[in-house]
Amino acid sequence: MLDETPTNKEISDTLFLLPAGKSPGPDGVSREVMVELWPVIGNLFCEVVVEFWESGRLHPYFKEGLLFLLPKTENTSGLAHWRPITLLNTVYKVIAKLLALRLAVVLPGLVPVEQQGFLKGRSMQNCILTFALVHENLKRHRKGALFFTLDQEKAYDRLLPQFIWETMEKLGFSRQFRSIVQGLQTDAETRILLGGDLLPAFEKENANGEILPVVISTGQSVSCTCLADDVAGYMAIDERSVRNLFALLKDLEFAAGGKVNVLKSKVLVLGSMRRLPAWLNGIGLQVIGKGQATRYLGVDNGQEMLGRITRKAQSFSQPSL
Repeated sequence: MLDETPTNKEISDTLFLLPAGKSPGPDGVSREVMVELWPVIGNLFCEVVVEFWESGRLHPYFKEGLLFLLPKTENTSGLAHWRPITLLNTVYKVIAKLLALRLAVVLPGLVPVEQQGFLKGRSMQNCILTFALVHENLKRHRKGALFFTLDQEKAYDRLLPQFIWETMEKLGFSRQFRSIVQGLQTDAETRILLGGDLLPAFEKENANGEILPVVISTGQSVSCTCLADDVAGYMAIDERSVRNLFALLKDLEFAAGGKVNVLKSKVLVLGSMRRLPAWLNGIGLQVIGKGQATRYLGVDNGQEMLGRITRKAQSFSQPSL
């Protein structure tokens, strides 16, 4: 089903599904132009997509991207203050959308239930509700625990391509489907538009080309929830466990190419705990103690908000009259 050659109707339907009003790629041909000229160029457009689907090879012209920098804030002194937006050609967008639509059918059975974002039937509200219920339960039993919020730095840009291909193979994706996905990435060049000038094209590269296996202990389990690249984990207040977690994250960073953004990641102390252990201040993350306000997935962790969420959750189990 995933690697089945798309029909002309499936390709045209996908084109019409693309959102209108978006900037075109380097070729300057927008989705609106393609739709208007579809009676004339539709068959040729479909031939390009079908040939790529069956061969896994797409002309570099269609894969070229135009990178435009948008300021995140008024302070534009560093690269971190800019948001890169890549403008892609319509042919590339249609192929990527085709892949996304087909993957949407099988992903719920492949992605662990801990990942609560951007899949049909899952919602980030589950992450927030879990957070509130765990916090309330710890207080009721006069216990304490640590709650880590780990943000991945440039998650979609840092992952090593080889790590992605090997992961897809382990998950059972066919060789042909993997070649289709790889065909979109191989030899794809990007040009930066800066101050009205086009800089020379470059290929995306990763500094670390070595892939190492990541071995996870089958001992104590770690409870966590995920929303895209944001991971939230619950752990006992135990120094050895925390050190082991960070060692595991380092191994994963080396194997996959990712990196935890320590400026956006935090550790919250939940439940009942009078004094914070001194070693917590040496883990390299901001520590949020009892009574200190912070936000998780846009929701304040204050007692009033947590109380409202908990009362709402408890009402679900009460019969309605």
